[in-house]
Amino acid sequence: RYLEPKGDRVISDGKLVRFYDASARRLYETKPTRSPHAWVLSFLRGKGRLGESFVLRLLDTSRRDDVAGYVLEAVPRQHTAAFAKLVLFVDAKTFAVHRLLFVDAAGNTNRFELSGEKLDAKLPKGELGFRPPPGTEIVES
Repeated sequence: RYLEPKGDRVISDGKLVRFYDASARRLYETKPTRSPHAWVLSFLRGKGRLGESFVLRLLDTSRRDDVAGYVLEAVPRQHTAAFAKLVLFVDAKTFAVHRLLFVDAAGNTNRFELSGEKLDAKLPKGELGFRPPPGTEIVES
């Protein structure tokens, strides 16, 4: 679930990925292997290998006061339409990623702040059974 834009969400049961765009009232459905974000799903399923999928580089943060931890640049080994590179901000004590930047080919950046994560948390009942509101256009690919 996205905080902003409110109502947007991504749902996957491993067989199908569904992206709901609340403002457009549109639900995109695709198989995980066809998604431009297939690499994300592989990591969420515990199957991804960062070093196999990306060329990695530890960035120098010694001149920055706003970074407490490590900053890792990850450039995909294979071109993807989804993004040009990722920048992961990693906590120095827990090694958890707490910020993620997606940078596209034009240099535009989407920033995700990650907090309150829980390992092996139980999902609310019905979370994966999301039903879009009536009148939603469904786009299959």
